Amino acid sequence: MPMPLCTYTIRKDEIDGEILKYARVGDQVVHRWECDSEIALPTEQVQNDMPMPLCTYTIRKDEIDGEILKYARVGDQVVHRWECDSDMYGLLVHSCYVDDGQGEKRMIIDDRGCHTDRLVLGDPTYHQNLNLAYRESYVFKFADRIGVRFNCEIRLCVKESGGCNGVTPPNCEKLAGVAGDWIAERNNSIFHG
Repeated sequence: MPMPLCTYTIRKDEIDGEILKYARVGDQVVHRWECDSEIALPTEQVQNDMPMPLCTYTIRKDEIDGEILKYARVGDQVVHRWECDSDMYGLLVHSCYVDDGQGEKRMIIDDRGCHTDRLVLGDPTYHQNLNLAYRESYVFKFADRIGVRFNCEIRLCVKESGGCNGVTPPNCEKLAGVAGDWIAERNNSIFHG
């Protein structure tokens, strides 16, 4: 019996939708098998909906479950907290920048999820469920600037069948000293030297 020549595509939204090269977790897609042959093969359409989690970033006072802050003073102890509300997914915090709002931007967590300077912000600590990460720090600012903004990306992985293995938590090599070139001034502001 000759074997049919089959192709597999992922399509957007419906069976005859646009062929996709990439899809994000949560996108509605259709998996399509087509076989060029006289041989009729039984087919079955399978659809799996995985709701996207709601992920939040908060700055907390003093501890992981502390009061959510909108404002803080230089030198205050805070906890940066990233969390997704689903136990189906794990998260990786990566590509974090601190921005002074006037063009000065500095990476503090790289694309692997590892710190770039322990004095500014160390590696996030991941909860056993992998849907919560946090990091303690002290409030800082750029020299001669009023405030700073944090911007981070979160990568999601499906925990089922080991889908988060090798993704989160990140494997950050331990640095012997302080990396980077940030300098702390006496007034507790931090600037790039």
